[in-house]
Parts: sequence; structure tokens; C-alpha cells
Amino acid sequence: YEVGQYADGVSRMQDFLNSVEPSTIIPSDYKYYARLLSKNEQDSLSIVYYQKAIVTSNSPQEFYKEIAIVYERMKKFDMAAVYYEKYIRGVKKADYSDVFNWGKDLYFAADNIDSLSQVNDSTRIEHRKELYYKADSVFSQLIIISPENYLGYLWRARVNAIFDPESENGLAKPFYEKVVEVLELSKSFNLKELIETYQYLGYYYFIKEDLKQSKIYWNKILTIDPENEIARKAVEGMK
Repeated sequence: YEVGQYADGVSRMQDFLNSVEPSTIIPSDYKYYARLLSKNEQDSLSIVYYQKAIVTSNSPQEFYKEIAIVYERMKKFDMAAVYYEKYIRGVKKADYSDVFNWGKDLYFAADNIDSLSQVNDSTRIEHRKELYYKADSVFSQLIIISPENYLGYLWRARVNAIFDPESENGLAKPFYEKVVEVLELSKSFNLKELIETYQYLGYYYFIKEDLKQSKIYWNKILTIDPENEIARKAVEGMK
């Protein structure tokens, strides 16, 4: 595994596990087999062996993040979120990136809940709402950890935009405004995310009939993306 011979590693680990007494297998045996399986795109089987490592280990904490990453690759975001939470709850100080991934997995789990056949219609809406609220709480932790980073504000804005789909209550507005504040002072940022932010604010002020303020944000989009059709149509429409 450590030298990158993943296919050969799987074969050797299979031979090893089939040839020894089960009682002699230690958690790191299962761990490395799980890792090798994952590298060979056998993610479902990889999870099985990570679970064996957890059951036999006195310190299962080390496996939680790896399991979360495998579940993310499988697009099973609900399970990825469960294991990121387990991992983060067990460390003294969580990395920003781990908290961010936990929040994103909760968000995507809510977004993809319709694909979960085991969730019946009567509980689907409530469960989705719970996941979004939990994601919002996690993103609020991001802001506390690093208030100068725009990502916490951006993802809180996205969650609150879902809670207020017509933007009438402006739930996402303060968070998108904070994104603008942080990004416009930054020399490096994602233009797509900045356009998303300007677009929300332009639309919000449009429905509030503050056309002067609305134009400011649509024109900001055209400054960085002159061919943006949505912004061009918005400015043209306000003429």
C-alpha cells in the first residue's frame, strides 16, 4: 500500500486473510486491506473491512475520517456526514477542512434525500429540513473558527436561500453580503461564487423594487463576465 502497488497488495492481503487464523488478525490488517480495496475502486467492500477494523480496535477513532472519505466517493453523503461527525467529536481540535467537509456532506445529503428509497414520503421533508438545519449549524462553526474565510458565510447563504426560495425574507442576504465583504478584499477567489453572490443580491433588491441597488450588483457581474446572459437581461429589463 505504502509504495502504491495497490492491485498486488489486494491479492497478497486476500491470500494472507485466507491463510491465517481469524483470531490472529489485528486491526491494522483490516485497515490496510480496506485501504487497498478502496484504491482498487472496491469501495463497498472497503467499508466492510473498515468496520471489521473498528470492531477489533481499541482506538477506532483513526478510521472514521477514512470511512467518511470513502462514503463521499460513493456519493453516500448521509453516511459520510455521520462518520465525519464521529471523527470530529473525537479530536481535540478539528481542522477547518474537516468541519467544512462535514457541513458539505450534510448539505448534499439533504439535497439528495430523494434518492434514498428507505426514506418514506411522510418523513422525507422533515428529515431534509433537519439535515439543512444541522448543516447551517456546522457552517456557523466554520465562521467562528475562521471569520476571515468566506466559505462559512457562502454555505450559510446557500442553506438559508433554500429556506427562503423566493428570497422575499432575505434570509440569505446578510451572509451573501458578508461574502462580498470578504471576497472583494481578497486577491484570490472563485469568480463563479462571486457571481452567485452578486446574482442573489441583484435579484433580492429587484424584488424589493430598489432598482438602483439591484443594478449595482448586475453590473458588477458584467464587469467580471461581460457575456453573462442573466445579468445582461436583468440590466436590459430594468431600462
